[in-house]
Amino acid sequence: TELPIAAFSSNANEVCAGESVDFTDQSTSVTDMTYNWTFENGTPATSTDANPSVTFDTPGTHTISLEVTNAAGTSILAGSIIATPLPGISETILDADGPYLGSISVVPSEDEADYSYAWSTGDNDVTELTDLAPDTYMVEVTDNKTGCTKSFSYVVADQNTGIGDIAEYNFVVSPNPANSFINIEHKEAGKHWVEIYNNNGQLIQTVTFTGNNARIELEGQYASGIYLINIKTDNTSSVRKIFVER
Repeated sequence: TELPIAAFSSNANEVCAGESVDFTDQSTSVTDMTYNWTFENGTPATSTDANPSVTFDTPGTHTISLEVTNAAGTSILAGSIIATPLPGISETILDADGPYLGSISVVPSEDEADYSYAWSTGDNDVTELTDLAPDTYMVEVTDNKTGCTKSFSYVVADQNTGIGDIAEYNFVVSPNPANSFINIEHKEAGKHWVEIYNNNGQLIQTVTFTGNNARIELEGQYASGIYLINIKTDNTSSVRKIFVER
């Protein structure tokens, strides 16, 4: 048995953070050989597969090493992968308030950023949306320098909602404040899609139900605070606030 010589290749040397890289073993003397990969800040961080796939979520340069072993001995080869940062933006959201519609404006997190924007409303390359009804809005941001893309989700709520059961022409959500569950009663029969977001616009829970009512258990990730419920049917979409008290 000959001493192995470690060698490998990858389908990319630089990727956007969050993308995966496919590694291919190219070591010599493949007879009865074992593999021990390590991937700095990778998922997974180690592998014993000959040809693993690894995701790098953290921007930066990450060290890769492959150790191959057979009866004759061990060989080690190191390399690196660059994970490019994703676009970053900060936002200002004005909720709808009675007859006044809401708005969303975003700005890049970096002063020298060159970003393009594609909104779920069909608007492109704008950083502000106005006259927005209560609903969930998405924007896909692309860094034109690197080609990396990231999607962001924002909820425009109806500010004219206070503590107490939320009554709207087509549905009621109770209790409010809530603790471990909420009840939804909808005047329209049929299929309903419920999305619950925290006050930062992060999606916490999704539920689908058919009929006029449903009980939704508020799972363990709910801390005390304000949450936004987006209830959709085939014909309507409404967003309201609820308060969770633990």
